[in-house]
Amino acid sequence: MVASKYALLAILGRGGMGQVWRARHVELGSMVALKSLDPRLAESELGRGRFLREAKAAAALNSPHVIQIHDYGVDGDTPYIAMELLEGASLAERLVEGPLSPTETMRVVDHIARAIGKAHEVGFVHRDLKPANVFLCRNEAESSPLSRKFWAVKVLDFGIAKAVEGLADVAATEGEVETPSTETGAVMGTPHYMSPEQVRGKVVDARTDLWSLGVVTYECLVGERPFRG
Repeated sequence: MVASKYALLAILGRGGMGQVWRARHVELGSMVALKSLDPRLAESELGRGRFLREAKAAAALNSPHVIQIHDYGVDGDTPYIAMELLEGASLAERLVEGPLSPTETMRVVDHIARAIGKAHEVGFVHRDLKPANVFLCRNEAESSPLSRKFWAVKVLDFGIAKAVEGLADVAATEGEVETPSTETGAVMGTPHYMSPEQVRGKVVDARTDLWSLGVVTYECLVGERPFRG
């Protein structure tokens, strides 16, 4: 149990920030994806701040192409986020099967662009767009989560999103968005998808997300990343 209201049922995945569970709200009976912060990061003010910022960033975006946040809280010393439970597979999992068709790629890119466009409107730069952070929601008529047929794309993980303008209450300096193990100004992101200015640790704006989207688009069409190094 988490916060006396979420029953953890099965682990969905683990990452650098913590782990995600399939969970059930015991009073409502609804299913959610519950993300809890790694206890080691929970001990750090920077780690907790980044986790809360992820929840606030996603919650601020009223878009069908951004994962919806239902709840945030702290259970004991461990922060958690309750999100909508998605059915399907990540774009990274889908690309293991091979490239997408131009039509499929156009749909994926359109949906991602709608999500990051909304983020940019309210002053957020995602900074970590990559296939692993793009989810293909399955058409309920399809039996396989890796089916080539899907009905919506959602952008996940705003853990290193940066507020560049607006939303002053969740704005942060460059140093504040780093993990506790990095120094102020350290490079954040996934190297193969980062713009040159992001790799160099320079101040970035919405254009860095467009670069990352270009890399993702190339990978969808070709089946490999444009840059190996």
